[in-house]
Amino acid sequence: MQRLKHSLYLLMLALLLTSVPTIANSTMEEARETAYAIADLFVYEGWNIREDFQRGFLARGASTVVTSTLYQGNSYCFIAGGSNDAYDIDIILYDENGYLIDRDEDADRAAAVTVTPRWTGLFYAKIIMYDSAPDGAHWVLVTGYY
Repeated sequence: MQRLKHSLYLLMLALLLTSVPTIANSTMEEARETAYAIADLFVYEGWNIREDFQRGFLARGASTVVTSTLYQGNSYCFIAGGSNDAYDIDIILYDENGYLIDRDEDADRAAAVTVTPRWTGLFYAKIIMYDSAPDGAHWVLVTGYY
């Protein structure tokens, strides 16, 4: 009986340890799918979407900044998508001087902004997890050009 309890304990521990990455991977996949669903709309309009993407996890109300060098005369899009636990994700784009370029603060789990810079320089995409499950949610940032 003691051996059976020990075996069950080990089995439960193994299941718990293997399910945590699966849960994280599935919510990251949800965020990726959300971002690329919006990106498909840009593709329909002639945009080229990069295959690589940035990702992370944010607590409710928290934000992160992604820095990109953008080149004069090209058009760029930044698309943020959240997992199912992300109820409202926002994106605000700033230039190298901190001036607001574009923002998407609609109340949904995806956001997109565009820019055609008049100069080559650093630009900052601030991703904000405005509302989510109490413990936060995953996000993915996809970029494209035209």
